Amino acid sequence: MDFCHLKTIPAMKYRRFTLLIPLFFIPVFTVNAQSLTIEDCQGMARENYPAIARFNVIENIRSFNLENANRAYYPQLSLNAKATWQSDVTKIDLELPSNFPPLEVPVPDKDQYQVYGQLNQLIWDGGKVSAQKEMIVANAEVEKQKLETEIYSLQERVNQVFFGILLLNEQLTQQGILEKELQRNLEKVQSYVLNGVANDADLSAVKVEQLKTNQQRIQMESALDSYIKILSVLTGHRIDPKTVFVKPPVAEV
Repeated sequence: MDFCHLKTIPAMKYRRFTLLIPLFFIPVFTVNAQSLTIEDCQGMARENYPAIARFNVIENIRSFNLENANRAYYPQLSLNAKATWQSDVTKIDLELPSNFPPLEVPVPDKDQYQVYGQLNQLIWDGGKVSAQKEMIVANAEVEKQKLETEIYSLQERVNQVFFGILLLNEQLTQQGILEKELQRNLEKVQSYVLNGVANDADLSAVKVEQLKTNQQRIQMESALDSYIKILSVLTGHRIDPKTVFVKPPVAEV
């Protein structure tokens, strides 16, 4: 019978994936914006990422090492001291005429000390310092590239979560349409049962479909709540569940 053919809208399939995110901090800011774009989330996640501070550290270390390398061209002043002990010292015995007053010639101490300074200036090193500076700059760039790779991975995680939220919102919209359609079908079948055209089994079939769609909606809402919490952790901001997540514009081909 035609009334037994219930019009339903198939639920969209969605993939489930797990994001391993270290929850070593709690977001302290709240996003009360009415709408949020993927660029907003990427920017907040970048600012919140702990490793972002390493950019300044890498640059400071690079500058410090270059300064140290340049010191090789500066005049180098060194002070040195030396102490010696003589087992025997030179004595001068003078025989003077009797009418001369006595003359004492000082005898050097057996302990003798020397303090002297030395000034060195590098003229040419065969390119050693220049090569060292190039190595310092290259190492700093490698560290920056590693950090950029980490930032890119973070952006990918933000994108996955953001698009997951968009997908779940769309599924919930379709689920609402399906629930309304099932409610209309239920009212029709109830009318058919009253008129003796349908039986209780037909009515039960519609109610079972309603239970299924209700369970699916609860699962989707739970998943959406989890995704928003994950995005809050990534961005360092508590995101209001009522926030409108803006779909990125479709690129023209």
